[in-house]
Amino acid sequence: MNTLKKTLALVATLAMAATAFASCGTTDNSSTAPANDASKADEATEAPAEDEKPADDEKPADDEKPADDEKPAVDAKSGEVDSSVGQGGDKFTVAAWNGDDVPYLIAQWKGIDFDTIGDDLKDGKVEGIDFINFGVGGGDASEKYDNLFDAGSDLDVYFVEADWALKYINDDDKTLPLEKLGLGDSDFSNIYSYTDEIGKDSNGVRKGVSWQAAAGGFYYRSDLAEEYLGAATPEDMQKQIGDWDKFVEAAQTVADKSSGKTALADTLGGMWQAYACGRTQPWVVD
Repeated sequence: MNTLKKTLALVATLAMAATAFASCGTTDNSSTAPANDASKADEATEAPAEDEKPADDEKPADDEKPADDEKPAVDAKSGEVDSSVGQGGDKFTVAAWNGDDVPYLIAQWKGIDFDTIGDDLKDGKVEGIDFINFGVGGGDASEKYDNLFDAGSDLDVYFVEADWALKYINDDDKTLPLEKLGLGDSDFSNIYSYTDEIGKDSNGVRKGVSWQAAAGGFYYRSDLAEEYLGAATPEDMQKQIGDWDKFVEAAQTVADKSSGKTALADTLGGMWQAYACGRTQPWVVD
């Protein structure tokens, strides 16, 4: 395991697609020590190597940092790791709820054979990598992470779901600003904005970044759309479902004309993601 006593992990979240990753640790600025679960090693992710040393004589002290709306992230010192970030240890620890994606990120990062990376991680054959695979669904992972942190062990990178990412992104004891790893705005200038924004906390501090983009879309049966809604083209369909009021009205029309045999949406989950992610106000305002 990594020898770090305490860890701040940085989270890379995934919009719409239910997965994400996080990274890095400190030795002295975290009040909540991350934990180790007795889970297996299986995944890892693209993250800065722990042997990258910061240039101590050049970096500004934490209390000298300019206000968030003034600073250009850490672009002027891109690549430098803040001295508060713990480095060292013989293991880079990564956690995720399954092994679907992380092994291949590790393979790309480490230059390892994609065909064998899964088995190699399970067998502990990837030097310097400890992968904690919870083996659960994404919705169950948050509880696993809580247990991991409560146990007080080390964690460098972890994946989170967009649905509950802010629970950790807004917790400075569990996530680390990417600027402390020498990653600034210019490092993320070519990614889709929503995959960047979802990794920021409520103050706009970037705590993680998505490793993939999963754009949304609405698929429908064109023959049924024309039969029940008179929508012969995608443009016609857009007029029918252009906002939520129109969508509800169109859904009622489809249900009525089909005698309840056809629905405009096939799952509640699919509708929930689009509705929840499209909101402009929080559900609860304190």
